[in-house]
Amino acid sequence: MRIAAVVSSAIAAAALAAGYGPAIASPREIPQAVLERAYDEAHGRVVGVSYTLKPMEVSEMGLEGPRADGILCGVVAAPGLIVIPGDIFPEPGGDPRSTLAPAEFEIHIDKDTTIEAKAVGLDRKLNLAFLSFEPGENDALRPVRFPDTGSLAIGDEVIVVGLLARKYDFAPALYRGSINARVDDPVTLLGVDIMLPDLAVGGLVLRSDGSAAGIVAKDLISENADLSQVQGNFIALLANSGQPPFRRPGYAMVLPHASFAERLSAPPPVDLEIELKRAWLGIVMQALDKDLIEYWGLPVSGGIIIGNVVEGSPARSAGIRQGDILTRFGGEEIRITDNSQLGDFRKRVERMAAGEEVAAQIYRDGKPVDITIQLGDAPTSAALAEDYEDDDFGLTVRELTMDVRQAMNLERDLQGVFIEGTEDSGWADVAGLYPQDIILAINGVRVASVADVRDAIEDIKHRRDPEAIFFVMRPPDTLFLRVRTEFRATRSTVVDGQ
Repeated sequence: MRIAAVVSSAIAAAALAAGYGPAIASPREIPQAVLERAYDEAHGRVVGVSYTLKPMEVSEMGLEGPRADGILCGVVAAPGLIVIPGDIFPEPGGDPRSTLAPAEFEIHIDKDTTIEAKAVGLDRKLNLAFLSFEPGENDALRPVRFPDTGSLAIGDEVIVVGLLARKYDFAPALYRGSINARVDDPVTLLGVDIMLPDLAVGGLVLRSDGSAAGIVAKDLISENADLSQVQGNFIALLANSGQPPFRRPGYAMVLPHASFAERLSAPPPVDLEIELKRAWLGIVMQALDKDLIEYWGLPVSGGIIIGNVVEGSPARSAGIRQGDILTRFGGEEIRITDNSQLGDFRKRVERMAAGEEVAAQIYRDGKPVDITIQLGDAPTSAALAEDYEDDDFGLTVRELTMDVRQAMNLERDLQGVFIEGTEDSGWADVAGLYPQDIILAINGVRVASVADVRDAIEDIKHRRDPEAIFFVMRPPDTLFLRVRTEFRATRSTVVDGQ
């Protein structure tokens, strides 16, 4: 597939010099009225979507690791559903501590208004991701109507609706071109004879009469990441220049509505967490250093001292106790004598299959004991847990996960939600709520999930209650805290009054 386009004489000459085929003539003039209508109707249908890339799991020291922010162009393709390019999602596999995955999606409606969105689907074949939002949360977001008027053909004029940068409040931007190529394997994709910038990828494609025909997708390059060595659409590849390093290169192509219409009613699930499910033991580890080996007179060259055993873990099921010393695992001697080596052992366990039975040896009371451990699925970690942030309360909460329970020595069956952070001088901060507090109830109603906290806060905001009572645990104590609200001073008042 070799495509070129007339964007400027310099680019056309460069394309020809590089051997990418003849240029196709520029499109005929599209009526001004059609362009004006397309621009007006783009508002609320073609939107900017911001996100944050962060490691899927915290590091050995409990640090979240590197973060990177990004912006995409998306199309409201159905009520409560936005379609965006899917190449920001990593391939399944790899170390979750160094694999960056997108989170904290926000839809930008205008300069001052954003709403939260959540990834609910990912189609790797089409390189599309699907985000959900509450349809009634903002009336400005309106789904595109794709009429059943047949497919695009070679030579058809099209209008691509993308976005300008954040600096310009993601205002719509129109690009005129013509369809100049078609491929049907593995899916139908259409080439367009114009260079499209990054914020047009993910945008809307209209016919010359203004009716919706499809979206701009990115056909990812998999055979060679070095653009200088890749044959193909020279002009389309230019759109990859300047993209963040975590975005994979590819060709900007038109994806007809028929190619993704079925996905809108039932998006394929996001497969990251399932594929990255890891095995675990459920122990707190300390290296068996040489001084302790000598002190206890053990005939070993290293090992792992069990500092604690998590309730319900594979280690507990295997009969491992606090104070035991793990000296052999999977038929190999453990030679760990320094805490810096513990991470390698943990990674070794994680790469093994959940359900696998492993022969091991521990020393208990100075005597060797042979045991068998059946590895289990690792529970959700803090970095993968569901979270919720409310700007009015200045509060971020997160699911109470196993690693948080272990770090805070909490009971396994404790129901509540972990406070991850509070905004300085926010309502929660002024009331005395602290990070690492555990919310047990709000206004007398028990909370056991992030959704419970979200619902309780939304009820308070809907009623515009002047105050709310939070019942929290600050281990080992519990206390009631009175949170005063000031809705008239918040951004939400302005939005509701529009």
